[in-house]
Amino acid sequence: MSHALRPSTLTEACQAKAHGAVPYAGGTDIMVRQRDIRRAGQGAPLLFLDAIPEMQGIQPGADEIRIGAMNTMAEIAAHQGLPPLLRLGCGSVGSPALRNMATIGGNICSASPAADSVAPLHALDTLAEVRGPTGARRLPLEELLLGPGRTALGEDDLLTAVILPQRPLGHHFHRKVAPRLSNAITQVSLAAWALVEGGMVSSVRLAFGSVGPVVIRCRKAESLIKGA
Repeated sequence: MSHALRPSTLTEACQAKAHGAVPYAGGTDIMVRQRDIRRAGQGAPLLFLDAIPEMQGIQPGADEIRIGAMNTMAEIAAHQGLPPLLRLGCGSVGSPALRNMATIGGNICSASPAADSVAPLHALDTLAEVRGPTGARRLPLEELLLGPGRTALGEDDLLTAVILPQRPLGHHFHRKVAPRLSNAITQVSLAAWALVEGGMVSSVRLAFGSVGPVVIRCRKAESLIKGA
């Protein structure tokens, strides 16, 4: 029979994951994927992450913004101190009930190219904060996500936060195409951010979701737009 674990420290959580426990954040994805296993009372223990302080909270700083992996889509969408592009992406997830449960860490670690927060995070040059028994490290989100259901996390690693550089507000655009207005998986999405100075585009980032195994940054198009 499966059981659940609820550690209060990152060390305990990493150790439990190394022994096969399955991380559980909001549960909106894993409970669907493992429905039959859970009904049968089988499978690895669930590792509840809601009691770990380092994975909570939104902390704006002078140079960067740290968003804990356990923050929900609803919390991020409503936070006035976060980039509007990310708020739009998180606000497009599912339904209000789902947004109040789904977490940004879970949305990332499901490693789906259709995950609604991921294209905006790519366009904002986000770093992933990963912690294991040997400490914390940061890596570009593009290096963390390898393909559908695959990440660069080790057996004893957890995504604890995402780090956004503090940038000028700039211009932003977000578009999600789906079969319905809500509760629909993204068919294609675009997240774009640009900075215009003196009438010229000085910086631009374009990220497409659900068009390949990972989110695609269109760097060739960016290079053509920059300086225009």
